[in-house]
Amino acid sequence: MLVNAKRYLEQSAHSEQRGKVSESKNYLKKALKVTTAEYGEVHPDVYKVLSNLAVHYAVQGKYAEAEPIFIRALEIGRKTLKEDDPGICNALSNLANLYTYWNRFDDAETLHKKALEIRIKAYGDNHTEVATSYNNLAILYENQEKYFDAETLYQKALNIWLTNENQKIMYVALAKNNLANIYLKEGKFDEAEALYKEAINIGKTKYIWENSEFTAFLNNFAYLYIKKGNFEKAEEILKELLGIYKKYKGLNNINLALAYENLADIYEYRKEYFKSGNYFRKTLDVYFKLKDYRNSKAIISLINKLSYVYSVQEKKDELAKTLKNYQKILEGGLPEDNEILIYIADCIKELPNQSNISKNTFTVHNIIIVITAFCHYL
Repeated sequence: MLVNAKRYLEQSAHSEQRGKVSESKNYLKKALKVTTAEYGEVHPDVYKVLSNLAVHYAVQGKYAEAEPIFIRALEIGRKTLKEDDPGICNALSNLANLYTYWNRFDDAETLHKKALEIRIKAYGDNHTEVATSYNNLAILYENQEKYFDAETLYQKALNIWLTNENQKIMYVALAKNNLANIYLKEGKFDEAEALYKEAINIGKTKYIWENSEFTAFLNNFAYLYIKKGNFEKAEEILKELLGIYKKYKGLNNINLALAYENLADIYEYRKEYFKSGNYFRKTLDVYFKLKDYRNSKAIISLINKLSYVYSVQEKKDELAKTLKNYQKILEGGLPEDNEILIYIADCIKELPNQSNISKNTFTVHNIIIVITAFCHYL
């Protein structure tokens, strides 16, 4: 890859990690410009830059903008590689992961199965690339609440990663986390606890703690204790996690947002509504700073929780002001028919006529699946 293009990609990744979304996009566009000027529209390096740009939009929930860029990258891959070349699997997986977030599950499953078929044909049944495909399919099934199918595939991926001596132990830890998430959702708390502990122990002994995947393990471990009703233990873990973020300043990511949300849920349960409201606002601030709108259901749930704790404190005027501010923030970055914007508008409209606000009945699990595998290139 051209030196300038590679530098722009690295600068984009650095900006994204620090929550500077617009700056990250500008570096990606610069990388695309210099790469196409040198190689034309059809080249493996153009494919890599386009993939990163599409991921940038997908993470913000701009699926309609991301899709044609992913498709364009896939078409370049097909022109520069054979249809059954395993190198094309990253493009297939990226588009499939987009469809998973977009709730287009049938389209996602078709593409993931195609990638799995290519990888098995190229590498055999016991290769780490095959494990990646199993993991991606498991994530899809988990999002559809097909927990038995997800558990089966997560276990297959873990077994492959465990039996490959050259495999980074990081993937073993990540797979244990994902499998533990399934056990948690199925109410198998003892099995989940054991796997979370194993993942955390790997993190403590092998890697530096500012790595976002390992902060995810702590977050998920805390959520397990919330589900078990052990709020003191959960709060202890979450405060340890926030200490990590304080030490490594500038790490704004979804793990931090969910740590705030988990703390907010604990304080709400204790009827410490002022503290709870503060942490719900901090959670939403991280999402909005990152412009990460992939999980619209989670964001709607957060807004509902915030509305509830404001209502309990009889702070309807403050709530109205907060909702209108969120509406203003989002209107510049989301289409008018986005469900988050629609939900906020409905809340503002109904607020004057509501004496009390009840919490929604749907549940959003405050846990993090890792190796979700939008593939970035540097």
